[in-house]
Amino acid sequence: MFIADIAKMYQQILIDSRGTDYQRIVWQSTSGGSITDYRLLIVTYSTAAAPYLALRILEQLVDDEDAKFPLAVPVYIVRYMLTIALLAQTIRFLLVKHTSQLIELLKKGDFRVRKWESNATALLSELDLADHSLATHKILQDNEHVKVLGIL
Repeated sequence: MFIADIAKMYQQILIDSRGTDYQRIVWQSTSGGSITDYRLLIVTYSTAAAPYLALRILEQLVDDEDAKFPLAVPVYIVRYMLTIALLAQTIRFLLVKHTSQLIELLKKGDFRVRKWESNATALLSELDLADHSLATHKILQDNEHVKVLGIL
């Protein structure tokens, strides 16, 4: 098993220019000073639509690129905080193929996968150390578990 997280996901998704009028920030640096109007061009974190837009982008990415990355397509996308989890056989080849295709698929959408955790040390040895989760330094015993979004 392995889990990972998409880095700065919302910041990677541009809003259609027709929708930027609905994402404005009005700023006045001093009382009585001039007012500056900013339009946000990316999906704004904590808005009601943000989780839907992010997941819809992932679904479209899979639809567009599934033929090139068939091992990445069956990845289960947890719908809260956009953490990716995939169960695979513990054969090193399959894990490495799954993760490399997942990484390449998400790169097509300019997404970076990070905070990898796994019970397969062979998988983690193939990934950049900077992308490992801090939890990967803990050796789990048979009766211990890792929580993902509060779920064992």
